[in-house]
Amino acid sequence: ILVFLISCIIAACYVYLKCSSTNRLKLKRVLVWTLLVSELIYQIELVVTKIYTIHDLPLQLCGLAIFMAFYHAYRPNKALDDILSSLCMPGAVAALFFCGWTGYSVISFVCVHSFLSHVATITYVCMQLVSGDICLNLRDMRYTALFMCGALPVMYFVNSILGTNFLFINDPTGYPVISWLAGLMGIPWYVIGYFALVLVLVFIMHLIFSIINLKKRSKKVV
Repeated sequence: ILVFLISCIIAACYVYLKCSSTNRLKLKRVLVWTLLVSELIYQIELVVTKIYTIHDLPLQLCGLAIFMAFYHAYRPNKALDDILSSLCMPGAVAALFFCGWTGYSVISFVCVHSFLSHVATITYVCMQLVSGDICLNLRDMRYTALFMCGALPVMYFVNSILGTNFLFINDPTGYPVISWLAGLMGIPWYVIGYFALVLVLVFIMHLIFSIINLKKRSKKVV
């Protein structure tokens, strides 16, 4: 399945590269509308089948990415460029490799929606990264850092009230790296280590893209 999904992402990026700026905009908006409608149907199905719980609110990173991508498709800006590319897209990739919906049938709507939403998020970002419509640089990393500074304490507070574990910050159980941080730093102080670890990974990603962009500019000069 992963090979097929990766092929779809590559194909979408190729099509996007060949499109005019007008058609690129249309393609981005088709993707975000697909994401939004799929999430809406998913939420409705959970309610209708009476299996809806507070844990199904779209407040995980990939759920938040749907709304950020939708806004970005109509109001693109540097802040969302950075957050979507360095936080949401890698998060969606990790979710595909360590998916939590394997208990459902492959043809069930829950499974289809989960794959579709994560692949669409990855595709939305990758299309713009490979085309240069989104260009990561170290200076813009501050947007992701500020987002995390705001989101983590707010979500920790929300989780404490609702008894949820959105963004995996209130209960490290079942997540090896986070569990290791919790054992090392204690609860809730491991969240600081979690924040630092994510920032290091984000920095590495920015560094890689900055080097790639620098090489591209050098080739153009030559």
